[in-house]
Amino acid sequence: MKRILWLLMLLFLLTGCGLLSRSTAPEPTPLPSAALSPGQTAIESSPTPTPTASEQLYQNDALHLSLRYPSGWQFVDGDRVSGEKFAGADGYFRTGAMSGGGMTLEEVAQSEAQHVLKPFGSNPVVETLQVHGQEARLILPSTDQPKTAANEPAWGELLVRYPRPVLVNHSLVEFFVLYGDVNHIRDLATTIIFGDPPGVFSADSDTPAAGICADISGSLVTLTISSDVPSPRCAKIAPSQVISFINMTGSSVTLTLAWYTIPLGPSETFTFDAPVGTFLAPGVHIPTIQGGGNAPELWLAKSESGNTILTTPTPGTSPSTVAGSDPRLFSPVRLYQ
Repeated sequence: MKRILWLLMLLFLLTGCGLLSRSTAPEPTPLPSAALSPGQTAIESSPTPTPTASEQLYQNDALHLSLRYPSGWQFVDGDRVSGEKFAGADGYFRTGAMSGGGMTLEEVAQSEAQHVLKPFGSNPVVETLQVHGQEARLILPSTDQPKTAANEPAWGELLVRYPRPVLVNHSLVEFFVLYGDVNHIRDLATTIIFGDPPGVFSADSDTPAAGICADISGSLVTLTISSDVPSPRCAKIAPSQVISFINMTGSSVTLTLAWYTIPLGPSETFTFDAPVGTFLAPGVHIPTIQGGGNAPELWLAKSESGNTILTTPTPGTSPSTVAGSDPRLFSPVRLYQ
C-alpha cells in the first residue's frame, strides 16, 4: 500500500513540475539515430542552455538554436535572421545558415574548404564530427590562411546538419553555419542546442484520394497552385527530389506544408530547397492553401533502401547561403570586419 501511495505522490510531483505533460503539436516521425563512423568525433552539447558565470547565452529563434559564449564578448553587427557577430579581445563567432542545393554535407564542406579564393589557405583540414547528435564538419585552416589585418586570428567554419530543415529568410535551409576563431570554435560547438527535435512530418494517408498519381521525373518538381482542380491532382515524387510551388491563382495565398507556412503573391514561386525526404515521411501529404486555391497531393515513395532521406546531389548545383556569408563571395572575415 505504501508503495502505491509513493508512486501516486511521485506522479503528482512530476505532473505539477511540468515534467510529464501532453503536447498538442504534431509529433515528428523520428529518424534513426546517426551512428558514429570510424574516425568520427562526437561533440555533445550540455543538456541545459543555462550559462555559467563566465558565459552568456545566445538564443536565436530565427535559426532555431542556442549556444553559449564567453561573457566578455559583445555584439558587433548583423541581425537574428541574416546572422550575427559577437567578438572580444581573444576571439569571435558569427552565425549563418545555408541550403545545400541537393549536395551532401561532405560535398558542401569540401566546396567551402577548396573554394577558389582559398579562404582557409592552401591545405585546410575537414574533420568529421557530431554536434548535439547531428552530423557535422569542421573546416580548419592551414598556416598560410590569408589575413585582412595583422592581428586577425586564424578562423574556421563549422557546418552542422539541422535536425530537420528550417525556414529562414523565406528559404528552406539544411545546415547551420558557425564561423569562429580556432581557439574557441570547438568550445562553442559543445554548447549548441537545436530547438527542433529530429524527424520527418507524418503523412496524411498511405494512399492518395485521387486514386492515380502521376510519376514526376527530374531533380526539381514544379507544382502549380491554381483556382481550379489541380493538374495533376496527385504527384508521385522520390525522397531525393526538390519541390517548388508557383501561385497561378491570380491572388495572394498562403501555402502550408509540413511545419512550413509560406505566403505567396500572384505568380510567385517558392522552392523547398532541400530533398523532400529530409522533412516528409513516406505517404501522401496534402498541402493547405489559404486564400483560395488548390495544389496537388504529394505521394512520397519510399527509397529502395527503406530510408526516406537520400542525398543524391543535383547536377550543376552549389551551396547557397541565405543567412551569413555567401561561400561564393567569401570570406566571412572580409565581409564582416
